[in-house]
Amino acid sequence: MAQAVLAELNEQLKGRVETEIQREDNYSRAEAYHQHYFAQHPGQGYCAYVVAPKVEKFRKTFKHRVKASA
Repeated sequence: MAQAVLAELNEQLKGRVETEIQREDNYSRAEAYHQHYFAQHPGQGYCAYVVAPKVEKFRKTFKHRVKASA
């Protein structure tokens, strides 16, 4: 998916995107209580005032790419 988006942007911007996609070798999954934190704690200060506006902007900007919620 990321490669397809990068190719699309490079086409639109005439090859000016300088992003390299690499595998993260030292990645480890966070503990269970961190999973889906925003969905489970929408009223928590950081979620409500920092994350929520960013999520909303993302959904508006990329609504043609975001799957409908179940």
